[in-house]
Amino acid sequence: MKKIIFLLILFTGCKSTADLNVNTFNFKVQCVGDELDGSITLMAWGNGRNRKDALEQARKNAVNELLFNGIISGEGNCNTRPLVNEVNAREKYYKYFDEFFQDNGKYLNYISGKDEKILKKFIRRKMNSSHGVSYYCVVRIQKNKLRESLINDQILKL
Repeated sequence: MKKIIFLLILFTGCKSTADLNVNTFNFKVQCVGDELDGSITLMAWGNGRNRKDALEQARKNAVNELLFNGIISGEGNCNTRPLVNEVNAREKYYKYFDEFFQDNGKYLNYISGKDEKILKKFIRRKMNSSHGVSYYCVVRIQKNKLRESLINDQILKL
């Protein structure tokens, strides 16, 4: 038993930092605050070739997390279930969600830039490497409008 544990530590615990790159880091979306107007403020990470791509990916990650996984990290009053509870909904409605999340897609209709302008100092670069950069940003998502749109588009059933 001791030999097996030693071998596991030897082979899994010896990864050099040179092998790590931006794409190996997985940052969770965190809740900053739950607003009284039916929106939620999130801090999300994104990876990209440059700052613009990374911030756009961070916004997509925030909406995707709210839709399919829910928000469990961050402030205690923000625990939110996923908006889409159907199993494999992303795959089932792939045409809808591919169009929804394309660059400059429909997801932008549910993101408010109010917090980005006020909290400009919170848009920061986390890491820079030959593979790209990682940034995080604070975004406000209009959760109720997003839910209504999904019901109108027959993705959510009442």
